[in-house]
Amino acid sequence: MPMEISRRRLFTASLATAVCTSVGTEALAKTAHHARHAVSKHASAHLVHGHASHAAHLAKLHGHAHHTTLAKQVTRRGVAKPYLARDFATGGPEAPVRKIALHNLHTDERLETVYFEDGRYIPEAMHDLKRVLRDFRNGEQHEIESSLIDLLDTVRARTGTRQPFQVISGYRSPTTNAMLHEEHEHSGVAVHSLHMQGEAMDIRLADVALDHLRNAAFSLQRGGVGYYPASDFVHVDVGAVRHWGFAA
Repeated sequence: MPMEISRRRLFTASLATAVCTSVGTEALAKTAHHARHAVSKHASAHLVHGHASHAAHLAKLHGHAHHTTLAKQVTRRGVAKPYLARDFATGGPEAPVRKIALHNLHTDERLETVYFEDGRYIPEAMHDLKRVLRDFRNGEQHEIESSLIDLLDTVRARTGTRQPFQVISGYRSPTTNAMLHEEHEHSGVAVHSLHMQGEAMDIRLADVALDHLRNAAFSLQRGGVGYYPASDFVHVDVGAVRHWGFAA
């Protein structure tokens, strides 16, 4: 009898282990499937929202692979959205102060402001940036992506400039973008330009050579960099890492 009980207990324990293992494996498989589905869904949404056709066009021209790592970011309005994992995090209340100086060449407006302090983006400063970087052709404004301003702050430090960024183009409304694309089809104005999302800027610096500015921006590997020496500006954005107009 004791031998029979021991055998029953051993069988029951083995069966329980097998069931737990099976359930655990199935749960892990489902979790992995949902994770892959979520990443694929966010990546697709990012490309549709951004500039998939433009990226494909650049890949064809330059033979350059376009990809990005997606994560989640909570905006100042508390809405989660995709963002690039290489973008700056807030870093908490001990994070260094970040500041920016701009000169809009079309409106002659200047802005020098601390836009990040005590671990947070300052709403008033971000509002001022939205105003100065508006579409100068029709006055339309759009939220400017904080990671774009962070990019400029890092470029400022890397180049050692003491001058404001001269802005040739900030936010570009869909109406303006369509007009520029139609009038200058081969000028590099993309149909789904990131200028329309507040995620791109065309800039130069009075005290930094254009090729040095280009190299500094590209070395960060935090978005797209376009080089336009004939027009005397560098395009920077926080889309996929890529380049055009120069050999990396």
